[in-house]
Amino acid sequence: MSRIMLATAFTLGVAVGPALAQNPIEWRPDLAFGTRGTTDYNFRGISQTARGPAIQGFIEPRLGPLYIGAWASNVRLPTDPSAEIDLYGGVRLPIGPVTLDFGAMYYLYPNERQLQFPAGTILTPRDTDFWEGYFRPSW
Repeated sequence: MSRIMLATAFTLGVAVGPALAQNPIEWRPDLAFGTRGTTDYNFRGISQTARGPAIQGFIEPRLGPLYIGAWASNVRLPTDPSAEIDLYGGVRLPIGPVTLDFGAMYYLYPNERQLQFPAGTILTPRDTDFWEGYFRPSW
């Protein structure tokens, strides 16, 4: 896996490096934050709030193209977590009118419990937290 990541980083450096040299990056601090309400929080087509409303918020400190952040929402899932908290970080590289966003996100569901039938049949895992990498180009 590390060889694939190293090869990908090298390829991106060779492909993106000259374009970045023409577009200097400003290393200034910035902060984004916000909240919103929704009538149903859907993640990849599945309601995370049992078709109920959700209150969500985020905070994202930035330094030039680098960023880290946290996003949270109430959820209503079979494992009964107290919330969904997404922790993420990455780099947004502006190249002319295009921005390349590379990062990773950790989906955290605190205080989950395993759902079982009385006979001991396990219906859900005890811990559904997971990592995910992403690449989002935008124009």
